[in-house]
Amino acid sequence: MNKFISMLVIFFMALSAQAGTLEQIKENGKIRLGYRTDATPFSSRKGKDAAGYSVELCKKIVEVIKALPGLKDIDVEYIPLGSMVQFEAVEEGRVDLLCGASTITLDRREKVAFSSPIFITGVSALIRKDAPEELRTLLISAEPDFQPNWRATMKDVLHERIFVARTGSTAEAWAEAELENYKILAKLNPADSYDHGIQQIVDGEAEVMLADRPILLVAAVTNESAGELMVLSRYFTIEPIALAMQRDDDEFRLLVDRALNSMARSGEFMTIYVRFFGPPDNAAISLFSLYGMMN
Repeated sequence: MNKFISMLVIFFMALSAQAGTLEQIKENGKIRLGYRTDATPFSSRKGKDAAGYSVELCKKIVEVIKALPGLKDIDVEYIPLGSMVQFEAVEEGRVDLLCGASTITLDRREKVAFSSPIFITGVSALIRKDAPEELRTLLISAEPDFQPNWRATMKDVLHERIFVARTGSTAEAWAEAELENYKILAKLNPADSYDHGIQQIVDGEAEVMLADRPILLVAAVTNESAGELMVLSRYFTIEPIALAMQRDDDEFRLLVDRALNSMARSGEFMTIYVRFFGPPDNAAISLFSLYGMMN
């Protein structure tokens, strides 16, 4: 860790001046880390503290920032944020770095900038173990290469089913688009938190919960009705998750990306990953291999 911090300090001392986010951090005497309170295992609130995979990566980035001239004694302020205001907080400069479960999308890039990806995920589904067999089979199985009646069968099975997704999430946007694309007459319930969405499944108010698979896995295990629930192994989408920051600040974004790259090369990135997710799957291995190709 000390070696890669030293290399980064040398690089950034070559900058003629610290501007943008770094200058703001220096003036404030602190760096403000925004984090989601309910996106376990990426970020959550544990008592009065922020915790999670993304939060741990941000803490390492803070070490790099503190090693820069004039920033050694800065404080760290953790700011809890809801999903509906997280990007607004970044855009308006109320937080310097967002440490959550933010999927990179073109719409979001109109408001904020993103680091290199820190995780590859995708939308999956949670259902009750006693869900109808035809529904479970359809959700588990991928669309066949050629089957003329597949769309008709799918529409029949999903007709008037009730889905639920976190309000403002990429899962909600994906579900709305897919239901419209296939002209499926199903209902999509809103949920103001992941726990609220899962509780709708438990209570029979909805049949399928859609969200990022790692979040579903943790939320399902911690629910008191965990034995009645199952998370499917299928991914309906492939989405990169990254840290978010203000746009038009290339120096700060480069600092963040160089810190992540150095952690990946030293193995520290992988150590943090394994702590929260266990042995890396193929997507994680591909992600860390990509970092290895960056200079």
